[in-house]
Amino acid sequence: MFDSDCNMEGEGGKHTQPTVTHRWRKRLPLTLRGVAASGTLPRVRQAEEIDGGYYWDGLYSQNPPVREFLAGVRKEQVPDEIWIVRINPQQCAQQPQSNADIQDRENELMGNLSLNKELDFILTVNNWIAQFQGAFAENYKHATVRTIKMTQTTAAELRTSSKFNRSRSFIDRLRQEGHAVAQDWLNRWPDVGCYPDDAAYW
Repeated sequence: MFDSDCNMEGEGGKHTQPTVTHRWRKRLPLTLRGVAASGTLPRVRQAEEIDGGYYWDGLYSQNPPVREFLAGVRKEQVPDEIWIVRINPQQCAQQPQSNADIQDRENELMGNLSLNKELDFILTVNNWIAQFQGAFAENYKHATVRTIKMTQTTAAELRTSSKFNRSRSFIDRLRQEGHAVAQDWLNRWPDVGCYPDDAAYW
């Protein structure tokens, strides 16, 4: 995973040197190769080579990077709410039977795994804030997590292959639905529920 925070000028107008904060995380300037790596899926193209390392899409580790909203951030800069636009459904309407259905469900579960871990940790911190008084509650801020998702009908129809569908009619249909869903959600906010209850369709 990449973080372009180091893409800033230091003393003398020089870029600060890239640093490694974890073995699996590098702080590097934003580049075309980094952007390409963030959209590289194993079944589509080979991993992107950057400085002797090879990288795939962040789906396998942190996607989207929610923790950056809270980790190392001053309390006053923590958002009141975090809105998640979920494209991989939490549930499927029926048990997957065929190999294709099983692969589709595996893709959905994989897409939700890293996201749910981060969201569940936010809920844990929220519970700690409510449970403990004193310094902990003073230093950390409650963040409400909400989910925006496509209609249940569309979620049931889409397959993994649809993520590679670039036809104009298909994309236009998804955009129209996305606009309608978002407008309806905003019209009902803040009475739209919270994560994890709002992540499911039933």
